[in-house]
Amino acid sequence: GAFDKHSLSALASEIERLPMKALPMVKAFAPSNAADAWARDGAHIAWSCLGEDCGRVHAPGTTVLDAVTENAAPLAARLSDSRDGSAATAAIGEWVRTLADTTGRPVLDADAYLTPPRGVSASLGWHVDDVDVLLVMLRGEKRFRVAGSRLGSPTTIDLTMRTGDAIYIPALNFHTGGGDDLSDLARNNHSVLLSVAHRPLPAAAAAAATRHVAEWRTVRQALLARAPSAGWEWAGTRAGAHWLGQQFGDSDSSTARMVRRHLANSAES
Repeated sequence: GAFDKHSLSALASEIERLPMKALPMVKAFAPSNAADAWARDGAHIAWSCLGEDCGRVHAPGTTVLDAVTENAAPLAARLSDSRDGSAATAAIGEWVRTLADTTGRPVLDADAYLTPPRGVSASLGWHVDDVDVLLVMLRGEKRFRVAGSRLGSPTTIDLTMRTGDAIYIPALNFHTGGGDDLSDLARNNHSVLLSVAHRPLPAAAAAAATRHVAEWRTVRQALLARAPSAGWEWAGTRAGAHWLGQQFGDSDSSTARMVRRHLANSAES
């Protein structure tokens, strides 16, 4: 592992003890999310809360670990945010500052993803971010896969992360966490993952990444309305890529051009 396991375990324990009401933002993912899907009908988020309202979602005194144990799907809790300089605890703030000083990369925000035992392990399914992301496993284990920047592109990383493991994912690379093929450890224990966001360098790349992600969301919905499958592997097969391309292949509309830019093996890739 790239990080000291003892210190990461201590950080996980501190996160688990955080009261819900002390967190600036918490998101609960929908139990129907699937790790292998690149799109779905309906919202990925079951519920979310901000600030003191998070203390009203569950009984008073509920911790983050209590909340994820009661839920059937992962929770994401905001721990640190550079926009207002906030940190959930002094130790978390110090960890984030040390990471920024060591890497020379300012941290935008940091979130903890807690996954319950015996529940759904997927959060968003296959997706792209407009920020560079560093994933650090604090406790337990969880599978992560990373692919290229096109729909259905080959998987380049397929790793069951364990305490101390880290994955760096550049902006605009598709990735997904979770899956049904759980080990006994993952099936019977919760996990805690730290997700740290860095703005891509230089500034022009950051702006382009934001535009690209917004465009992908439009493309995703256009494809979902027609596709017989939202599975990643299907999209990467010759038949799947051909089918997706054919839906817009004869059109020169703005949507069609956007779709072709996001398809693997497209002439406009």
